[in-house]
Amino acid sequence: MRGAGSLLASLIDRASSLTGALAAMLLLGMMLLLTTEVILRYGFNTSTLIADEVGAYALVALIYLALGHTLQKKKHIIIDV
Repeated sequence: MRGAGSLLASLIDRASSLTGALAAMLLLGMMLLLTTEVILRYGFNTSTLIADEVGAYALVALIYLALGHTLQKKKHIIIDV
């Protein structure tokens, strides 16, 4: 039993690291998309027409993908009232 538990813990750690890396890449993609949108809108008076919607969905995906990594590293925000 002990071997199966450590194997499961190892798989969870790897999955958490993978989703954290995916979240980081998603954040970079969001930054590039929004930067492109701003440059197109103010520099060329046009738009990508999808930046707002894709940005909103990407933000939701980013939160869920980063949650496991954040909880594993104990780096979540704690607010004392």
